[in-house]
Amino acid sequence: MRYGYRLAVEPPSAKELRLFGLAGWIVEGFRAQRRRLSSSAGGHALRNVAVVWSLLLVLAANLVVFWSLSAAASREASRLAGS
Repeated sequence: MRYGYRLAVEPPSAKELRLFGLAGWIVEGFRAQRRRLSSSAGGHALRNVAVVWSLLLVLAANLVVFWSLSAAASREASRLAGS
């Protein structure tokens, strides 16, 4: 896929593809290969699991940050109210 991508976007090869009318052929080959890779059930499931774990990690990090901010604000408000 990387080769096909570079072939389609790098200036020297992109000029030749347009010159010889091969752009559609390269794009279709790239699409077919991409569909074949994304249609594999195992790869798709692994991607979903990775996304879910990534989202959970980001959510947990956000919760820690917001909890620490609210705890600090609460302590400061208590300190100011006591003085």
